[in-house]
Amino acid sequence: MKLTNILAVTAAALSIGAVANANGGHVGLLAGSSSADFDCLESNFLDCVAVGDSNMFSGSVTEVGIFAGYRWNLPNFFVGVEAELSTAEYDLYATSNPYDVDTKRLKAQIGKSAGQFTYYGFLGISAVDIDRISSSYPLSGTGMSFGAGIEYDVTDNFGLRLEALMENVDVEHETQAISEDHEWSNRSVRVGAFAKF
Repeated sequence: MKLTNILAVTAAALSIGAVANANGGHVGLLAGSSSADFDCLESNFLDCVAVGDSNMFSGSVTEVGIFAGYRWNLPNFFVGVEAELSTAEYDLYATSNPYDVDTKRLKAQIGKSAGQFTYYGFLGISAVDIDRISSSYPLSGTGMSFGAGIEYDVTDNFGLRLEALMENVDVEHETQAISEDHEWSNRSVRVGAFAKF
């Protein structure tokens, strides 16, 4: 068999796999390691010092969440949309003030299925809410996220996932008559389990 024929058969098999595996909805749970940087963006750094934000912190914690989405097959690949809600607790400052960080993400996906494996990339919007547990000190903002993942179909209705995500969000709050701007940068590696329907 000629090389061109082999390539044609392989491409056709991959296309068939994509149609068989990708189309439809899914819902699942995720958990992973999240590493974040929280930095003051004020041109006058004393604005951050005035409200106790002089010690920005970088740390890694466990992130947990839920996700749901839907995918549509095209001739040689699929497109999809996925919504996610995750939460994590960080000690953002040297004084170890714990913060709850809740993130809502809406992601547009593009990818391809080959047999039991699915490969995809995504670009999305992230909305982050940051609250100090010990006092009222909320911050919030929106930004962009992007990443890639791989999935394995254990059965026709159940799969596993490994995903890497990066996001950058500008967050701010109003306190003591000072408008503070911060940058929230997050890098996550997550595993997930999901059901397909």
